[in-house]
Amino acid sequence: MDVIKPPEPTKRWRRWMWGLVACAFGVSVWLAGPSDQITRLGRHEVLIATVENGPLLIGVDSFGVLRSAEQHLITADSDAVVKQIHLKAGASVSVGEVIATLDNPDLSLAVAQAQQALQSSEMALQQLTLNQQREFLSEQTALDKLTGDLATAQLRQQAEQGLAEKGIISHLAFAQTQSRVANLVRQMQSARQRLEQLKKLHASAQQLASQRIVIRRQELARSRARLAALTITAPVAGILERMPLAVGQRLTVGDETALIGSQTQLLAELRVPQSQVQKVLPGQTVSVRIREQQVTGTVGRIDPVVAENSVKVEVALPQTLPKAARPMLSIDASITVAELDQALYIRRPANVREQQTVQLYRLREDGTTELKTVQFGALAGRYVVIEQGAEKNQRWIISDLSNLAQQGVQVALN
Repeated sequence: MDVIKPPEPTKRWRRWMWGLVACAFGVSVWLAGPSDQITRLGRHEVLIATVENGPLLIGVDSFGVLRSAEQHLITADSDAVVKQIHLKAGASVSVGEVIATLDNPDLSLAVAQAQQALQSSEMALQQLTLNQQREFLSEQTALDKLTGDLATAQLRQQAEQGLAEKGIISHLAFAQTQSRVANLVRQMQSARQRLEQLKKLHASAQQLASQRIVIRRQELARSRARLAALTITAPVAGILERMPLAVGQRLTVGDETALIGSQTQLLAELRVPQSQVQKVLPGQTVSVRIREQQVTGTVGRIDPVVAENSVKVEVALPQTLPKAARPMLSIDASITVAELDQALYIRRPANVREQQTVQLYRLREDGTTELKTVQFGALAGRYVVIEQGAEKNQRWIISDLSNLAQQGVQVALN
């Protein structure tokens, strides 16, 4: 039996097969070849900026909060327990307004004890005064008696002197009278000295007793003040910046109970990156954005301590501030560290740092792009100075296309 063989492929069929293989290889080469790859993007998908030329302010951007230039810290005068909270942080307070109420039963007892001690001291002073008056009268009586005896003795002496000269009385009797007069004179001198010493002693005792009363009054006033301090009131008008109390919390002497800041006298407390703070100097102009308004301040103090890779900078603000200004309000600011009369600059591309060289896509007039190397200089807020690689009025794509630029991919905008 004869077997029928299939017909052999024709040369035309073979040519079609090799053509398909060549096309597939070409397509794979086109897909793999980055030099010929084109990525198409919509214009709405990228940011385009134009190179400008003119004066430019070089600034250091920072953020921070408004803080009161004058703050009043209230602390606990005694151990106590928080009984009631009337106001919380952020509330406006007036002088004498109650912020919180504390409780300590021992202070009421201390006030009563201080009152009793004061009354005892006052009664002791009264008793001392009466005793001193009695002692003084006794000494004065003794002195008066000696004065009378001396006067009598002196009269006797005068009378006996003539009699003794005439021999009517003996010289011994006259000598005894003279001795008595001299003795009374000495006794009177001693009595006067005792009376003067008694006066000084009485005055010293009076002063000591009076000082004791003053101390007792001070103790009573202090106890009453500590009792009154259980009701925490605002000593000044302002805003309650901090109030760390909670109901039932136990406080010890010196614990913070409230921090009140001024609402009218404010300053800006900025956090400047450590890498930029060396450019900041006292007296530099600062543009501070408070909500939607801008105010101009001046760098006052630069903290020498670095915390969390940033440095605290205090900025003095003008007296007149927007109505939205209040302590602890978050703000943005730009510190002007230099002024350039003429500079080539562009809106800051994504992820570009100061003094950095990057590759960006320049947009041609016909809508095509080319990849160029641009060297940047100092940062100026939203802008950055161009050192090399770009010219005035050129348009550049400032969106982050670094992945495409590293691969050398061509970009076309639709």
